[in-house]
Amino acid sequence: MAKHLGALTILDISYCKTITDEGLEHFGSAKTKFAMLYLNGLENITSLSLVPMLRNSITALEIIELSLLDPTKIDESIYPYLCKCQKLRILDLTGLKSLTDEGLSSFGLSDSVVTGLQQLKLSGIDKITDEPLYKFCNRNKKLEVLDLCKCSALTAPGIDQLIKSMNCLQTINVNLIPGLTPEALKESLALKPGLKVLQYALKYTDARDNGLRVPLPPKKKKKKGKKGGKKGKKQSFPAQSLKSRYSIFP
Repeated sequence: MAKHLGALTILDISYCKTITDEGLEHFGSAKTKFAMLYLNGLENITSLSLVPMLRNSITALEIIELSLLDPTKIDESIYPYLCKCQKLRILDLTGLKSLTDEGLSSFGLSDSVVTGLQQLKLSGIDKITDEPLYKFCNRNKKLEVLDLCKCSALTAPGIDQLIKSMNCLQTINVNLIPGLTPEALKESLALKPGLKVLQYALKYTDARDNGLRVPLPPKKKKKKGKKGGKKGKKQSFPAQSLKSRYSIFP
């Protein structure tokens, strides 16, 4: 069993919510070197099983997705290993609220070799601030996609400065960041005419929206039917909430 596990390079067990540390420990003991790890939504795993997998994969890891894990079970012990993955191109930490400025700053230390990221997803992390994020992104000049949805501790001036400094940036998601308006980014967007900025068109958003779901499509007008017969009552929602969808500005 361990012999076969050692030959794996890609592992995708996202949303297999019954998996625990006990299941992942086999990969750690087999010293498997992964190039791609997709572990999204594994709510029952902890840092104890992640650290050995990361330690073994330092020289090979290119893509790792750790979105929607239980932030109370994942601590900052994983970041010293992530920051040593020289080949890392895609890093997804969506919803990992245990990530703080200190954890993000570890990628800027002298022993960090992560400088070739192309995609960084930090959606829902509300403890990171402008300066550590700026330093992290400026070590990764090839960054093309940046997801900052619901990173509520960030400010408009900080994001404005970040956009100006990133020459390869193609898409940035800034949904649900308080105080951030198209006007606040007017100057930086003028310098980056090809940049796609994802933000809700309306200030009002559905209270049920967590910033991760696919936006609702435009509401189609129904044709009037013929009169007669009994009509059942249909559930209705506020018209404005159905209009919440992405827009690209300027």
